[in-house]
Amino acid sequence: MKQNELTIEIPDGKIVDWEESKKQNKIVLKQLTYADVCEKIFENKKLFFTRSNGVIDSVPYSEGGYDCFCDKNNATTEHQLECILAKNQLANVAKYLNDGWKPSKNDLGIFDAWVIYATSGGACIGWMKIVNCADYSNVLFKSSELAQQAIEILGEETVKLALEPLGF
Repeated sequence: MKQNELTIEIPDGKIVDWEESKKQNKIVLKQLTYADVCEKIFENKKLFFTRSNGVIDSVPYSEGGYDCFCDKNNATTEHQLECILAKNQLANVAKYLNDGWKPSKNDLGIFDAWVIYATSGGACIGWMKIVNCADYSNVLFKSSELAQQAIEILGEETVKLALEPLGF
């Protein structure tokens, strides 16, 4: 370690509040917030967002006129928003096709429902009965026929987008 250098470990979920640290003349830690996350991931990058009609647009983060960097409809890529909008479309179709049906759970907390899946790389999409997991991130269908009908309504490309993993 160099002279006049101090190394500290910052606990997970905390960050240094540099402004408050300067005021108090000591290191002040604060809880990491969604605004802190957004400030870091969008810093000096293009920011993608959805307009109220679902159109995806972008603006440079540094552009002075756009100060809503931590809005919930922002993303780091256009693709992320395309996937989210496709999942919303799939959920809307499921709500329509299921016609008020809500899935029940068995004694293990597993839904009695059908889900649409895509194989690795999206080469094939299909549907299956949930067997051994309570997967809350999937859109649920009352029957295999309704899951198949949803694929026909939206088309395979939209369904594949809806099933892509996010967060990387």
